[in-house]
Amino acid sequence: MNRVMDLFVLKAVVDDLRQHLPGAVLSKVFQMSPHDLLLRLWRHQDGRLLLSTQAQWPRLYLTDTRFRNPQRPPRFAAFLRAHLSQVRLSDVTVQPYDRVVSLHWERPGVTGPALTLIHELYGQHSNIVLVDAAGLILDALIHRPATTASQRILMPGQRYQPLPQPAQRCLAPDLTVEALTQLREQGLFEAHGLQRLVVGLSPTLAAELIHRSQGQPQRCWELLQELVQHYRQATLT
Repeated sequence: MNRVMDLFVLKAVVDDLRQHLPGAVLSKVFQMSPHDLLLRLWRHQDGRLLLSTQAQWPRLYLTDTRFRNPQRPPRFAAFLRAHLSQVRLSDVTVQPYDRVVSLHWERPGVTGPALTLIHELYGQHSNIVLVDAAGLILDALIHRPATTASQRILMPGQRYQPLPQPAQRCLAPDLTVEALTQLREQGLFEAHGLQRLVVGLSPTLAAELIHRSQGQPQRCWELLQELVQHYRQATLT
């Protein structure tokens, strides 16, 4: 089962995290599996932030769950411990209308974020990448050397580049009634077609939008723009 944390759920999570986490100090990093990290943060009390890159369920949230951890930290967890331990979290941001969250870290006496931990929640392309202030990759949970000229490189020493979006897809606020009408004319006005058209929609949300629009592109557009308005106003929770 594919349980996608879509762009609206992710924005609501980030809005909540911004209320509780900035100012917290990283005390420990655990890597429970090849795809899951847990950041222990201290700000008046202990907080546990889960970051997962599981292809079927990439996710990010605070948790009270206790996990079993390997006796020796894996490579990436050890690297993060060396670079982020006792560093303060200054902000949590999300790439607008997409599924990329950045945790910004600062060191005492240093102006601006010193390091950024980027969590890409892209299904099978999900990853967690640590970059410096110049945007150079220090390390990544999953190393991705290029195998063709068109593939993105995620390797230490390379400049971080966001995953490019296919030309036929659009962000939610850029969606037009005309694009939805064309989708209907092509016989693709259904959940899968809508999900392929708009970046960051989950199968569940796409199906709900199609159901509630009752086959009308105009109504589908209106429903989605209502969500966009809540996104802008940070009122999704």
